[in-house]
Amino acid sequence: MLLKNGQIVYFIRIESCASMRNSMKELSVKGKGEEMSGSVKSDALKIMDTLHRYGYDAYIVGGAVRDRLLNQPVHDVDVASSASPEQIMGIFPASVDAGMQNGTVLIPSGKGTVTEVSTFKSLPGSRKNCILEDLALRDFTVNAMAETKEGTILDPFNGRADLDNRILRAVGDPEQRLKEDPLRVLRAIRFAVKYSFTIHADLEQAIRKYAFQLAVTAFERKGAELEKMLGSALCERDLIYFLNSPPAAHLEPLFTDRQVWLKKLQQSPAPFLTEGKAMFWFIAAGINDPEVSSRRLSKAKRSSRLKKQVSVMQEVLSSIISDGWTNVNLYKAGEELAMPCERIRALWRGEEPQTEAVLLRYHELPIKSKKDLAVNGRLLIDTFAISDGKWIGKTLKQIEKAVVRSELPNEESTLLDYIRKEVPK
Repeated sequence: MLLKNGQIVYFIRIESCASMRNSMKELSVKGKGEEMSGSVKSDALKIMDTLHRYGYDAYIVGGAVRDRLLNQPVHDVDVASSASPEQIMGIFPASVDAGMQNGTVLIPSGKGTVTEVSTFKSLPGSRKNCILEDLALRDFTVNAMAETKEGTILDPFNGRADLDNRILRAVGDPEQRLKEDPLRVLRAIRFAVKYSFTIHADLEQAIRKYAFQLAVTAFERKGAELEKMLGSALCERDLIYFLNSPPAAHLEPLFTDRQVWLKKLQQSPAPFLTEGKAMFWFIAAGINDPEVSSRRLSKAKRSSRLKKQVSVMQEVLSSIISDGWTNVNLYKAGEELAMPCERIRALWRGEEPQTEAVLLRYHELPIKSKKDLAVNGRLLIDTFAISDGKWIGKTLKQIEKAVVRSELPNEESTLLDYIRKEVPK
């Protein structure tokens, strides 16, 4: 370890696996932190026991170690081993190929959980096949720790100290780590947001330099990384941080309106909370007509349901930003989208969001969905002896609107009388 321009620089030098094992006590510390979820850790330990019996090394690695030391719940446990994918699949017949070319196999437990087991990563041309070399090729020091079956933490790159200091630092040369996988520039921002990490100056400089490489990264991977950053919600500070970050500028066609959002956020009189996938991807797709947004979200490989939700938000917001809430808009939004729409409406108008009032008004709607109508298609067929599907659909739509607008009470007899008198047969 050296100091260069006031910054710590690590030079990675991999000793033999034998010497690594002999010096393990110097690299390790007994871990303390949040216990891993019992079933997932139990599954991983059983797999490690089996691999050990066959003569292979095996360790818990990555996020499971990091999150336990951060006293956060651990739901997924990954294992790294000296066994090759072929050897792992030979030992565990129920295992599934999850990218053997990348050294990864999935082992189901039979209890609905799956453990990802990967062969140790190795430097080009190396035949050492040991955990220290694997950790040397991981992205950040906080992810470059491993845990033995007995609970000892191997920490050759001072990841635990960086966790304690909330510093995000690359393992070795930041530029090399980012060139190995461009998605890491986005992952660094996610970690800064999720864990309140400060990105080390050397890594920050490398992110600015290589953020453009996100353009060649598969959208499926970028989308998954973005949703991990979102979690359940993003506070205003974190959204501003992300929108200002270099990776956000290289996610075209997403976040092309980020300067508009930043200006609105800076002028907002109230804290702005981004809650739920639909709201986040609405921001990503931009303030456009539904067709443009749908094309953007299709390119981002988002689901049809999500595209529909964003389309509904755009339709509702195009009305409520200028005219305020109506029963019809509340009904269209539904309970899931009403709160995100209200937050965005208030942001765009520079007002305090009236979330409680909107929610109360939503619960006072005569109906919440077509299923709540006092009549249905079967009743119309039986009552009017008409089986024309188009007529039934049009009629149900007409009375649905009338009930939502409180023009008709949601009563079977009243609705049937209205159909008899007002709806052409």
